[in-house]
Amino acid sequence: MKNVTVTRGSGNIWRDLGFSKEEAEKMTTKARLTLEITKVIEERWNRGEAAAALGLTEPELDILLSGRGLRTITVERLNEHLSRLSRLRCCGVEGSDSRHSRQGESRVKITR
Repeated sequence: MKNVTVTRGSGNIWRDLGFSKEEAEKMTTKARLTLEITKVIEERWNRGEAAAALGLTEPELDILLSGRGLRTITVERLNEHLSRLSRLRCCGVEGSDSRHSRQGESRVKITR
């Protein structure tokens, strides 16, 4: 049987992956904000409505919610998204109307 060396983590996965303390704190904040955005969407929105309300495409929203965009998105932008979703209540999505929107585009009716 081979000996295995186990190293105890620091409690911050980002530090354990080699990020500086400052960057690790920023990544932790981004991950927490992304989790909160996900919770708000799951409680109040479907993905198409949430994407439209944030001015994102559904693939862009999927990247955001999966955490794949954490390195490139700012904390400020995540705060803006969370604030917008928390402030607005979705009332439905209108289908594409060629007179008012580009092909495949939907409009969301939102109330405060």
